[in-house]
Order: sequence, then C-alpha cells, then structure tokens
Amino acid sequence: MSYRSELLRGAREARRLAAMLNVLHRVKLPEPPPQEEAIASVEIDGREYQLSLRHVAVLLFLHRVGGSAVLARLSQVAGTNMRQVLGLLCEMESWGLLRVITTPTRIGVLLTPVGERVASELSERIKIDSF
Repeated sequence: MSYRSELLRGAREARRLAAMLNVLHRVKLPEPPPQEEAIASVEIDGREYQLSLRHVAVLLFLHRVGGSAVLARLSQVAGTNMRQVLGLLCEMESWGLLRVITTPTRIGVLLTPVGERVASELSERIKIDSF
C-alpha cells in the first residue's frame, strides 16, 4: 500500500468522522438528573431521610432480595463503580440504614431494621412489582 493511498483513506475517514460529529452537534440530548439530588424523603421515628436515586436503588434492591447483598452486585444496581458505592454504603451505615461487613475476600451489606422500614415505606409509595 502506497503512502498516497494511505493518506487518501485517512482523509476519507476524517471526513466521515467530521460528518458524524456535525450530526451529533445538532442533536440536543436532555441532561440526566443529578445522581446525588434527593428524590425521596422518608420519616421514621422522628428522623427524616433525604434519599438520592442511588440510595433508593440500593434500599429497594436489598429489600427485594431479602436484606443482604455483596458490594459487586450493589455497584451494578447503583450504576456506578465499587468505590463510589462503598462511599454511599458508608454514608447509609452512618444513618443506621444498613451494616457493611468486610471479610478478607468480600464486602457484604445487611439491611438493618430501620433500613427495612425505610425500604418498605419507599416500596409502598412507588408500588414496585418487580425489580
């Protein structure tokens, strides 16, 4: 393959990519809602919990699967990486909603009775049939 043909192929590819970018520039996609914005508020025993979309996802998932799960599965449910989910879980643990249990090979999470009540309240509000 000659230098000239290689150069022509590169120019064609650049034109194709420029056309694609032009189309994408004209398309206006809606901005997704902020992940950390409170979307639900639950009051249990005089304490109010302001919950983001990720808090709600984790609580409802734990509620539906029996109250326990491993970190890797929760990161899939929350739609983020394990480090961010671990920070979220530590925050929820400080609120008393769940317990984080660390072993040498895994990190597990257990829903506390208060967390179960919050998850039940959320589940009743939005009437989830299946997850």
